[in-house]
Parts: sequence; C-alpha cells; structure tokens
Amino acid sequence: MTPRTAATRASVAHSLVDHLAEQGLRHVFIVPGMQIDPLVKALANHPAMLPIVANHELAAGYMADGYARAGGGIGAAIAIGGPGCANLIGAAVAAKADRSPVLFITGNIPFVAQGRDEFQDAGPTGSNDVEVFRAAVGASFRCERASNLRQALTDASRQLAAKQPVHLAIAMDVQAADANAVTVSAHAAGYKSPSDLGRLAPLPQRNWLAQGRILLVVGRDALAIGPALAATACAFNLPVASDTGARGIVPEGDLHCVGHIGFMPHPRACMALDAIDTLRAERVVALGCDESMLATLNGRHPDVRALSPDIFSAWLQADPVQPDVQECARRLRWLNQLADVDRPPPRTPAHGHRLSYAEVVDAVAANMPQETCYVVDAGQVRRVAVARLQCRQPGSLLVAEGMAPMGWSLGAAIGAWLACPRRRVVALLGDGAMRMHGVELATASRYRLPILYVLFDNAAYGSVLSRMGNDAEADTARLPAVDWCAFAAAFGVEAHAVDDRAALQSALAGASTLRAPRLIIARVPAVEPDAYSDATGIDWGPQDP
Repeated sequence: MTPRTAATRASVAHSLVDHLAEQGLRHVFIVPGMQIDPLVKALANHPAMLPIVANHELAAGYMADGYARAGGGIGAAIAIGGPGCANLIGAAVAAKADRSPVLFITGNIPFVAQGRDEFQDAGPTGSNDVEVFRAAVGASFRCERASNLRQALTDASRQLAAKQPVHLAIAMDVQAADANAVTVSAHAAGYKSPSDLGRLAPLPQRNWLAQGRILLVVGRDALAIGPALAATACAFNLPVASDTGARGIVPEGDLHCVGHIGFMPHPRACMALDAIDTLRAERVVALGCDESMLATLNGRHPDVRALSPDIFSAWLQADPVQPDVQECARRLRWLNQLADVDRPPPRTPAHGHRLSYAEVVDAVAANMPQETCYVVDAGQVRRVAVARLQCRQPGSLLVAEGMAPMGWSLGAAIGAWLACPRRRVVALLGDGAMRMHGVELATASRYRLPILYVLFDNAAYGSVLSRMGNDAEADTARLPAVDWCAFAAAFGVEAHAVDDRAALQSALAGASTLRAPRLIIARVPAVEPDAYSDATGIDWGPQDP
C-alpha cells in the first residue's frame, strides 16, 4: 500500500480511520459514494486496514454486525447519507436488538451546502439522517466541524463500550478538513460499564454453592470468564445453561451442559427450570445475563440470583467452600437424570422428498470441524439449526436473535470470517433469504473467502406458508423456481444442487478445507414439521401444507 504523508494523515478522515485501527479493526465494510470519498481514500491507503466493498448498504451493515459478533470487538460500516443511510437502518436495528457494538458512519453533502434543497442533502432539512438513526438505535451524533471529531468519537465510544450500536454523520467537507490526531478512550469519563458497577456489590458467602440443586445460567456478558466457569461447574458438579450468545461456554454434549434457554430451548434446560419434581433446580444463579433473560428467569423460577462476572470471579478467588462427597454424589445423580432428557428424533422427510432440514444440518455438522462458526438466517432453517447444532466452544453459533432479518447470514458470514479467518464459517439460509441478498456471493467471491453457503431450497417462504389456509393465501408464500447453480456461477462461485444423501455427501467433500466460497443447494419440503415443535416435542404448527 502507498504510505501516507504527514499532511494527509492530519485530515479528519485519516484521524477517524486511525482511531478505528486503534480499536482493533482491520476491516471496514463500505458501499462507496461521493459523500464518503475522503473516508474511502483514507481507508484504501491505510497500512493496517482493508475496506470490504459490499453490493448493498444493508449487507455492509450485516457484515459489520457479523464482524463484531464473531470477533468480540466492534464492527464498522460506512455509506453515503440519504438513501445509503436508510439502507443501513435494518442492520442497525438488528444490532441493537442483540447488543452488537457496530459503528455506522454516513457522509453528507458539504456542510455549507446543506439546507438549500440540494441533491441528497442528509442534514436536518433533508433526510435528517441523525434523527432517523436516533429513532432506530437511540444514539446518533453529527460531526459538523473538524474540532468536533474528538467529542463525537468519545460519545460514540461510550455507546460501543456499552455494547450498543451508534451512528456518526460527517459531511464530506468536514472529512477532508485538517485535524489533529485524535485519541479517544473507549470508556469516556464518567461512564461505567455494567461490569464496573457489579464490583460494588458484596461477595456471596463462601459456602454459597456448596448445598442444593443449583443451576447456573450464563449470558453472553460472561464469556470472558468461560474457562473459570467451566472449571467451577466440574468442581461443584453443577449444570450450566446459557443464552444463545453464550452457547458453547461449556461444551454442549458434556455432562455439565444442559443446553440453552430462549429460542428453541433445549428440553434439559427447560426441565431444570420448570419441572415440578426433583429435576428442577432449587436455586438459579444468573451470570452475565441481560435484562431480557433475567426477566425470563424470574418469570419461570422463584429463586433467582443475578451476579456480574466480576463478582463471581472475585468469589472464586476467596477460597469458596466446595460441596462435600455426599452432596457431589447427589448432584451427579441429578446431572445424569437431566442427561436422559433429550429432544425427540427428527421425523422422516415429507412425502416426495428425500432430504429433511435436520438431515442437511446434521450432515454439514458431521463434515465440518468442531470449531466451525455457523451463521444462521431466519425462517424454518433457524428453528431446526438452533435446535440441532452442538456448540463446543463460544462463537460457534451466530443468530440475529432479536430481529431475525432475512438475508442477514449472507453478509454476517463474510464479517465473521474476516474477524476470525482461522475458523471455518458456514452460512445456513433459505431461498427466501438468498433472493434478498444473494448478490453478496459476489463479495465472497471477490475476496476469495472460503465460506460454505448451504441453501435450503423449498420454493417458498416456508414459515409464512405454514400459516396460510386456502390456495389463494398459499400463493402469497410460494416462490418461482430459480437456477441457483447458474446464479452462483455468474459470480464465479462453485455450486452443487442436491436432493438425496449421497449427493449431499459428495457436495460436502472437501468443505472443511475450502479456499473459495461454495454454495450447496439442498431441495427440502416447503414446510418442515420439525421446525414447529417446542422443546418438549409438542407440535404448535402444521404438519404439512
């Protein structure tokens, strides 16, 4: 790359890009346009950054979201104001719902030209991008002059440190203006993170976990203490459940893991919370759970105690009292009883189909390394995959849990691979999602990203179709056939269409060592019965259209 001179380094755009690099970013996701030309040039010439050019602003936002979730840091997406900003909103809403720290940066026409009915004015009298973003995510700032940059980044960093998305609007003339180097603390003065506040709480008594049936429920905010928590579960013979974001903090399939709570929960976790017999925990300890999960737990169990990860770590260092031999034996019996609770086996495929959703998910998992990161889209595939995949380590499953926008996985998988290039990445999605953002296969091909895309082709919006009654209603959910192999070939992506187990296994050959993207199209039923069962196997949806 061409090195920057001292003169170019002093612009607002270069100061902003330097700041992003200091926060650990190595990739920023963009759709170029005149309003962000100075930022694009600064990115293109930065020695430690690579701008990833998406085909659509919404997909760029999804990429930044996946980058933040997989990497454990922040993500960033940049687009023009007005229409570009509007296209980012869906990604911002999904990030806010799941507390994903993404910085959305938009440009604007020159500050002096705003308010004059100019083309693509995104200021207060135009599309008013700052207020649009503020309504969507609650935090949106405008940098109106070079001297405002330090404060704008301080305000943005405060939000990102609190695991919230944030928007920053900078006009193109301000981007190009001279500016001093910017140094911003990730924790601005006066701001305390939830973990900081937790340190003020008293430590539990030393014998706090020594007696009784105690269930640990772990949220994504406890990922930093994962090894210590897993060791504690083994030493104290305690079952551990998690929210979706913390899946794998104790390897799923191990005796001490009873699965996840939330969307498509594991029946073991449900029994430990809800059973009316000796399978139910006498007390629930919530570690690093957000307010939503705490509300769920308090609504399902009468004795819930919430702790910050910092307080739990401090308690572990205070020589805690461990359960005696008899208590360990009682807990081991409880763990083994919970282990006998499992999901019902998958049902056979619908008449006329040789592949079910479950068979495809299971075959993919069997052919990929344990540390693979699965990025799962919306719809029936989300229901089946979230229920069937086993997470052996954190970060094994990325799902836009709060909003589940269709097409999210196509961009998020790109961000996830760039954040963690040593892990294999698999995107699982339906054909409805592919119709929305399938063009991002071109992005994966452009940067030679070895992502495995598995498309569940049912020629329908299956979740919608399952709710329709007569033929006229059903027609609103049916989709015309697409030659997805030809579609992928247009972008230089290898593709395989399969409709039986043998063809699926052949298409998966070498999937764990890909050097470029690959698309597998699995033909499955329009409505998948296994997608409509709760954790106990009780149907709540239709068997077939």
